[in-house]
Amino acid sequence: MQGQSAIVRSVVAGALCALFLPGLARALPSFGIQTNQPCSSCHISAFGPMLKQAGRDFKLYGYSASDMQHHSLPFAIVAEGTFAHVDEGELPNGTATGSQNRGAVEGGSLYYGGKIVNDVGAFVELNWEAVPGLLHWQDADIRYARDGTFKGHDVVYGVTVNNAPTVDDLWEASPAWIFPFVASSYQPSPLAAPLIDDLSSLVFGAGGYAMWDDTLYTEIAGYGGLNHDELRLVGEDMLNGSDSTAGVIPYGRLVLQHEFLEGQHYAAIGVYGMHADVAPHAVGGFGDDSYTDLAVDGTYQWIAHPELSVSDVVSAHLLVLHENEALNASRFVLGTKSSDDLSVFRGDVTYSWDATITPTLQYFSIWGSADPARWDTLDGCPDSRGVIAEVDFVPWGKPDSPFAWLNARLALQYIAYSEFDGSTRNASDNNTVLLDLMVGAALNR
Repeated sequence: MQGQSAIVRSVVAGALCALFLPGLARALPSFGIQTNQPCSSCHISAFGPMLKQAGRDFKLYGYSASDMQHHSLPFAIVAEGTFAHVDEGELPNGTATGSQNRGAVEGGSLYYGGKIVNDVGAFVELNWEAVPGLLHWQDADIRYARDGTFKGHDVVYGVTVNNAPTVDDLWEASPAWIFPFVASSYQPSPLAAPLIDDLSSLVFGAGGYAMWDDTLYTEIAGYGGLNHDELRLVGEDMLNGSDSTAGVIPYGRLVLQHEFLEGQHYAAIGVYGMHADVAPHAVGGFGDDSYTDLAVDGTYQWIAHPELSVSDVVSAHLLVLHENEALNASRFVLGTKSSDDLSVFRGDVTYSWDATITPTLQYFSIWGSADPARWDTLDGCPDSRGVIAEVDFVPWGKPDSPFAWLNARLALQYIAYSEFDGSTRNASDNNTVLLDLMVGAALNR
């Protein structure tokens, strides 16, 4: 373990140096500046993160597409503020509340991304959370990508170094990018989530990928957990506050995609999976818990005028994920059952009018085996289900926008629970109305 820790520490330190040294930052122009294209060329609602085919291709090719012109520093900043109304319920830290209205400056992010040199590019986010006052890395994806032929087949192939399974994914049905994209620090949220959701920014790894004939996408990657000192370096805490991963975490992805009628229709169906061993409370001598996550996901898009940067768009996603949990250590350390399971279903549909007004509706359900020692809910079950409705307004980020360097998104969201943490009684007390404003600006002109 010491040898593995030293390797991970070296990789993390090297990556952070490469990402944040000012000299190299000059070679990392952001996509809009690098390609001289508006946000709506790649994003459904002109703000992100939902991608059209042009956005998926830009990411696939390693953020290196360019207009071949010289550009200055690629930095951009985003600030976020929220106002949330919660009917009743409790805060994420377990504090009970009555009906409440809370406004907050959520924080801000520093972004940069694009070509570093030749076929190498990166997308990185450094995030400051005002609550609880934490500076940490959020997303990091560094890529090398090329295209060519192999036995008569066109292929785009590459290598990615990143800090979470699915953070490099091209589709919004995976944990790193799935709707909803906004939240408040003061709203209740379900207790249970699959392990793959919780590993974001807590691991570091590398993998290889390939897109065959613009139809079949394959990816294999491996991750290692960061130790306590490494997590402090990147502003993160241990898994669940005190757990640690053990050994290599393998991850795999397979997707079939196809465009119809010259890009007016697009469909993709995929699978992904991950296996990880976890030491609860970082306690040795009891072995490890083992988690295996397997998922099936699908994406459909209809674009009225795919030849235009701005067009009406329908986008839909489905995700079904199942997690098997062999709790060989937790049954001794925490008194849980020897095995549990957890499942997640999410289905959403979005309609975007001219990349300006974009409503989205999602149904979600989380369910699993009852285990009072593991879940600490009223009936020992992790089940939660409900509906999320959101409307986004994006005034800029399009070809006719007066400010090429400025973009913003105003989101109004409502979450309605029919079950919350294993209980249908008073589940609606956790219903939340959220108003979220994000404003982003390029620091280079």
